[in-house]
Amino acid sequence: MESIETYLETSVLTYKLYKNLRNVEKLNTFHPIGFTRTNTYLRDGKSMTAPVVTNGFVEQKTLVLMLDRKNNWRKVEVKINETYLQGWVPESAIIRLKKYD
Repeated sequence: MESIETYLETSVLTYKLYKNLRNVEKLNTFHPIGFTRTNTYLRDGKSMTAPVVTNGFVEQKTLVLMLDRKNNWRKVEVKINETYLQGWVPESAIIRLKKYD
């Protein structure tokens, strides 16, 4: 399997790699994937004034699973230090990857 960095550089992520990153077969629908454009923080709400999720600092080029979208915010799931965390980030902080068959 090629490295995640290789896929990020080409902005293409195969379904096979996606499946290896998270148990996709347990999801009811396909959730888009992307990566962070810049360093950002996971927040409890859809506002820059919302509290930051504990251990919610997300580095640039971190892979994210996009779960929801409200206005200019995305609810995402990320893996940080072997733990999956969910929170809201500004949509401008994410680059969405296209599904590649």
